[in-house]
Formats: sequence, structure tokens, C-alpha cells
Amino acid sequence: MKKVRVLLVDDDDIQNYLTTRLLRNQLTTVPSVTHNGLEALKYLESQLQQPSDYFPTHVLLDINMPVMDGFTFLEKLSAIREISERRMRIAVLSSSQRDEDKSTVSRFGQVTHFLEKPLTPEKLKEFLQS
Repeated sequence: MKKVRVLLVDDDDIQNYLTTRLLRNQLTTVPSVTHNGLEALKYLESQLQQPSDYFPTHVLLDINMPVMDGFTFLEKLSAIREISERRMRIAVLSSSQRDEDKSTVSRFGQVTHFLEKPLTPEKLKEFLQS
């Protein structure tokens, strides 16, 4: 498997713990974790100053978060050319099964997967290998 660096964006600490354990089992690396879209944008902007080897290749993004939700994050992300050019794979990770959410997510070309919680090792592996 290629070198994978994951950014986990979710306000749920229990979900973050479980997802981090799944990632460690599959990658033997610890993901970077932020708790809302604004923190994630700031993190990604700070990583632009680092060598590209440190920039996330994959993002696991929750939809419903305080401060900045996943949809707003995706809108803001697409407007930052330096970040959008990095071609990260983004999976929306949500407990929502609403068709409206799936429809809204489909508008964002950088989103490659819509994964329902709870995340399984199989779903995670498929996303990481994409």
C-alpha cells in the first residue's frame, strides 16, 4: 500500500478513538485529528508549509459538527487552490442516512466515498486503497 496519511475530522471523541484504532491496525500510523471543519482548514493550511510528504492523502470527514460543519468545510476547501490541487481523497463519514445529505455530498467532486457510521475495517480498507 502506498504511503497514506489520514486527517480525521470529527467532533465525537469516542468515534475518533475507534477510527484511530482501526487506522492503526491497517496503517500502523496515527491519524491527525481535528474536531471541526475550521480546525481542519487551519491544519491543512499549516501543512502547506511542510514538505508534501506530510500532507494528508486521505480525509475522513463528519458532516454534523459545531463551529464549521462538513458541508461548509468542503465549500471552503474547494476555494483554496493550493489545497484542492493536492487531490486528497475525502470520505464523508456520517451516521446520517438522509438522501439530502448524500445528494449534497455528491456535488463535491473531491468526495470519493460516503461511509456510514460505524466504520468497519472493510469500508476503511476500501477507502484507503482508492
